[in-house]
Amino acid sequence: MTFRAGAISPLLAMAIALAASDVASAKSARPARATDVLASLKIGQWIRLAGDVQRDHSVACAELKLLAGDFVDNDWELIGRIDRIDTNRGALTIANVPIRLAEDAEFEGHDEGVDPLTVLRAGMVVEVGGTWTRDGFLAEEVDATPEDARDTSGHRLGMTARVERIDLARHRVYAMGLAFVISDGTQVKSLLR
Repeated sequence: MTFRAGAISPLLAMAIALAASDVASAKSARPARATDVLASLKIGQWIRLAGDVQRDHSVACAELKLLAGDFVDNDWELIGRIDRIDTNRGALTIANVPIRLAEDAEFEGHDEGVDPLTVLRAGMVVEVGGTWTRDGFLAEEVDATPEDARDTSGHRLGMTARVERIDLARHRVYAMGLAFVISDGTQVKSLLR
């Protein structure tokens, strides 16, 4: 074969192309930044969020898990410190999320028939499971001794919910009416249920 000056062989061109694709693959294999993942979220997608409630009632998101699998309307969960209890209305509040207790709500860790509102106190960490409605959270289960209580120091909050809204400019995802602020320090995970 004869080559002109400045021309490269087809074999060398192929080697350069392969090397370039390996570099591109290595770059795409790096873990996604949380702020990049925010752009891929969809309204209605199930996610698990955890973070610390701020003075402005937003949540500094420490962990964002993308969930996949079969979910139903009563798969919503919220874990956090009770701010207020309204025994007259049969309701409580966690991080400004209004929570009504269903009449037949299960109260884990206590005898059947015990009214949860007689046992629960402001400042306690609880986990509630149920359904998110336009009026707030309808709790069908209440656990006053959740396993995740160790992760709720200060005013830590965790939830399993659907994405309601996304604000890319302000790096926020909204769920249960709360704004979770996503930063590059937010850990992102993907889970199958």
